[in-house]
Order: sequence, then structure tokens, then C-alpha cells
Amino acid sequence: MKRFTTLALPLVILTQFTGLAGCDRYRVTLNERTISEPRGLLTTIEVADASLKACIEQTIQDRQIQTADQLSVLVCTHAGIASLEGIEAFSNLETLNLAENKLKSISPLLFLGKLNSVNLADNSLLECAEVEKLRQQLPKDGTLLTPEQCQ
Repeated sequence: MKRFTTLALPLVILTQFTGLAGCDRYRVTLNERTISEPRGLLTTIEVADASLKACIEQTIQDRQIQTADQLSVLVCTHAGIASLEGIEAFSNLETLNLAENKLKSISPLLFLGKLNSVNLADNSLLECAEVEKLRQQLPKDGTLLTPEQCQ
């Protein structure tokens, strides 16, 4: 009987901890000691443009983003964004809406290999050569809405 107890106890403990794996949004304690805590939201955002930073921060709050690679959709229309410097940290971006901003360059987007859909409409300061480079990088079935001067 003693041997059964010796083998059963570690198995019970292992089963309990395995069951906790699905509780990643909860703080788990045992005898008032924290065993597991949920991850906090992403807080380290290093982009040059304050308007872009504000849009990313709002998206993080709305979608409960914990890591940069969880951000796949970003909608920042009418935000007054002039620079995209630093956006390449979000390497899993697939859909990006930057319509009606003050963008002068989109070269950081060329480092985002998973982009599939990009809206750049009404960004009158953009160079069409950069827009064309982005068009060539997108998948054949991808979507690119361009500024009026580049159509």
C-alpha cells in the first residue's frame, strides 16, 4: 500500500499542474503562494511617431495583446501618422490600414513579410516608387489600396 501512495502522489500533483495549463488568464495560488500569473499586456513599444504609438497602444488594450508577435491587424486611420519607424517590430502584421494619414515614407513596411492587405489611401505625401516596391512584395492575392497620385 505504501508503494501505491508513493507513486500516486506525484501523479496527482502532475495532473493538477497539467490542468492549470489552461488557466493562463488566472492567478493561481497554493497556500497563499503564487504558482502562476497571467502575462501582462505588451508595454514596451518603441516607435518614433507619437500618433502611431497611441494607435498601437489602443489596439493592445482592445485586443489584449501580450507580445508583439500577437499583433496581426492594425487599423490607424485619420490618426495624423507621419512616420512608421519602429513598426517593423510587429513582424506578424498581416492587415494594416493607414488611410488618411500624413505618411512620407513606407519603407519600414518592406520589412514586414507577412503583410497581405494594406490601405494607404489618402496619403498624398507618399512617393509612388515606394508604394510600387510594397506592391511587388505583397502576395499575388494581396490587397493594396494606394494614394490617388499613385493610381
